[in-house]
Amino acid sequence: MKTLGIAPSLLRHTPRHVYGLALPDLDAFPDRLAIDSPCCVLLLAADFVARPGHRDRLCRRIVDAGCVYFCAWGPGCEQMHDWLDGYIVEREIEGHPEMNICTTWHSADSLADTVEYAVVFAEPADEYAAGCGSVVLVSVGEADWSAQVERAAARHVL
Repeated sequence: MKTLGIAPSLLRHTPRHVYGLALPDLDAFPDRLAIDSPCCVLLLAADFVARPGHRDRLCRRIVDAGCVYFCAWGPGCEQMHDWLDGYIVEREIEGHPEMNICTTWHSADSLADTVEYAVVFAEPADEYAAGCGSVVLVSVGEADWSAQVERAAARHVL
C-alpha cells in the first residue's frame, strides 16, 4: 500500500490519510489494511463483470478491513454495490451487530471524479466519523487505473 498524502477538509474536524493500493485481481484484496485509523472510506475500482472474484470472501474482507463508506467504480459496479449491501444484511440476519455502512456506485462518473468523491465528499455515518481517518483507493487489474487514481488523488492531498 502506498501513502498518497493527507486530505484536508472543511467538512471534517480532522484530515484523512489517503492510501493507494493496486491489486492484480479481486481475490488479492487483503484480510487487513495497514492504515492509521480503525475505519476508512474505501474506493474499489475494478471490472466486476470480467473479474468477479469470490464475492462473499471479498465482501467479508472489505467489512473486516474497517470500511464504513464504500464506493464502487468500473464495469458492473452496481452489482458490487448490491453484493456488499446483501452481505451486510446477511451478517445482521445471522446475529452480527447492525452496521450502518454507506455504499455507493459510480457507473456514470469518471474514475477521477469518483476519486474526488471518495477523498473529499464521502462522509460515513455519525457513529463512525471520529474513527474514519483514512481513505483507501484500490485499483484492480488495470495499470492505467492505478496511475489515474494517483493523479486524481494528488489534486486533493497535501
